[in-house]
Amino acid sequence: MCGISGIVGNELKKSKIEAMIKILNHRGPDDNGYFISNDNSVGLGHNRLSIIDLSKSGHQPMSNFSQDCWITFNGEIYNYVELKQRLGNYPFQSKSDTEVILAAYQKWGEECVNYFNGMFAFAIWDEKRKKLFCARDRVGIKPFYYLHTKDSFYFASEIKAILAAGIKTSPNWKSWSNYLVHGVYDHSEETFFDGIFSLNSGHSLILKDKQLSIKKYWDINSDSQKNNYDLKNESEKFLLLLKDSLKLRLRSDVTVGVNLSGGLDSSSLMIALDEISDKEQCIEAFTATFDNQKYDEYKYSRQVETKANWNINKCINNELDIWNSIEEVLWHQEAPFGGIGTMAYHNLHKSSKEMNVTVLLEGQGVDEMLAGYSYYLNENNSLASKNTSLYQDGTKFLAPNCIREEIFNKADNKMKFANPFKDTLTNNLYRDFKFTKLPRVLRMNDHLSMASSRELREPYLDHRIVEYLFSLPDSLKIYKGQSKYLLREAMAGKLPESIRSVKKRGVVNPQREWFKNELKEPILDLLHSTEFSKRGIFDQQKVLSEYSKYCDGDAENSFFIWQWVNTEMWFRIFD
Repeated sequence: MCGISGIVGNELKKSKIEAMIKILNHRGPDDNGYFISNDNSVGLGHNRLSIIDLSKSGHQPMSNFSQDCWITFNGEIYNYVELKQRLGNYPFQSKSDTEVILAAYQKWGEECVNYFNGMFAFAIWDEKRKKLFCARDRVGIKPFYYLHTKDSFYFASEIKAILAAGIKTSPNWKSWSNYLVHGVYDHSEETFFDGIFSLNSGHSLILKDKQLSIKKYWDINSDSQKNNYDLKNESEKFLLLLKDSLKLRLRSDVTVGVNLSGGLDSSSLMIALDEISDKEQCIEAFTATFDNQKYDEYKYSRQVETKANWNINKCINNELDIWNSIEEVLWHQEAPFGGIGTMAYHNLHKSSKEMNVTVLLEGQGVDEMLAGYSYYLNENNSLASKNTSLYQDGTKFLAPNCIREEIFNKADNKMKFANPFKDTLTNNLYRDFKFTKLPRVLRMNDHLSMASSRELREPYLDHRIVEYLFSLPDSLKIYKGQSKYLLREAMAGKLPESIRSVKKRGVVNPQREWFKNELKEPILDLLHSTEFSKRGIFDQQKVLSEYSKYCDGDAENSFFIWQWVNTEMWFRIFD
């Protein structure tokens, strides 16, 4: 929805707040503003993308009625209508969900976050208590970055805003090493910039008297797992939860569209939305595809029968468009991202902007809750009994031999994550949901959608659905070699079998082929470059040797090549 920024402490200057606001203009081009306290110790900045209450009364930073609390807020509180009723006689001055947060904070204090159904990152300056209260949503859909120095506290929706305030930083070599050695990123509060941190999902933060305290207010309950269940009842309950989540996420004063991939999760979302839509309604949908028919997902979306009028727009990408967009995408991402698929998705949001569709729904999160990835199964297509390795598809498609020893040695020897559940599958799902998979996807999706001033909403990640799915037994997630079993059952008779019963398609973009052929020349130019050689991160000769083997062979994955490109381009932009 927006961009937030702020500084608390002796280093505050109006010019710094203005610089932070300026660089985040893409997140909120409709309006901007700032608040500076009378004693010049607190500054809040805001960039507004108008979604709910398009009037001037939705301007931020916003104060409460008594003007002793000021907020800068990014996101949406979807249940703001219901909360407004619970908040009784509060003298609301707007129809915005932002003011509902202020009223909830006034009534419930720091516990207000437990009442919100939404995606959010906000900061409230409480003048009476002389404290800054910040919070991030349960799942971590909206970002919150911060830097705490001896004299001041900086925060923003994107790291570049903190840098724009004059902060000098250096690469976080531990993060870079863990990314290159283990293939893991966005798994902790550390970023790729030394000293700049990300507030973890489901956490709040208080700054008072220059002291920082961070509190976890939500987590997935490991004691709530069911033993007894009825498949029909559970699939009906799941679908009802999804439809209710969608109804909340359709609340908007601007046009809402849908991103479709053609897979089970996306098509199921399409069905659920269609069932609660009017027959006469026209729904704008967007699909990223490639000029190679082998990777065209459009054909799957067209197989779904609907009653509403779905207008599916194709965003077609070719190799030159993709390669030429790397620097732009990386500037927005500020960290390694997922390769060609992410760049195609970045371009998709440009298309939705051209069509004036401001809000987009999408089907993220099902794989991490209903065991959609292949590595949750063993070679016999039955439930894997051991913890999987860390890399995104459960294998080791990395090239650690190409990393210089001094960089390699900065990585953690072993990556360990919490295992709060009694069974292996749920612990693996918890790891992917909280640490190794979903957090980086959510960061990438937020940054690429906001690059085009689009708001992305995630119906499957309603915290009620998350808590419900994690409470279910393994047999509703994987059954007879079939993953996402509950969702497939819920879609019986609703989706074509070519979508409902098919296994997850592992390769949905041409990166592996392009890196061997169409993009070979620009990749070689980068790998042969003086900058790459002098960077001191990779052994150039070993890199060139591995790349030659890749081009001459039939490698299953190109992730390690993308690591080289992604890393070098990041250092050219940010270092």
